[in-house]
Amino acid sequence: MHTIFTKRLLAEPKIRSTRFQYGYLAFTLAMLLLQVLILHHSEPYRPSRNFGCIACVIALLYHLAYQFRWSQQVTVALRVAAMVFSNLGLAYVVIIIGTE
Repeated sequence: MHTIFTKRLLAEPKIRSTRFQYGYLAFTLAMLLLQVLILHHSEPYRPSRNFGCIACVIALLYHLAYQFRWSQQVTVALRVAAMVFSNLGLAYVVIIIGTE
């Protein structure tokens, strides 16, 4: 258990170029904004309308957690949040697909 913790949560990020870091961050934020705008114009009682927002938030959390240097506490918090949110998002998608 200890090696999984240190390997996944405390590993140094594999930082790519700053163009990739901030370009992908801008792309993800733009996609999230677009999904929120689309969300307001879609059918109000359709649960599958949230799929795009969920995917964008997951991508944003993983990008922030693994492509930027933060303090150790912030890094662990971001990585845990990314893992928890991706599992909750996957469960949401599976439940919604199963009920529609």
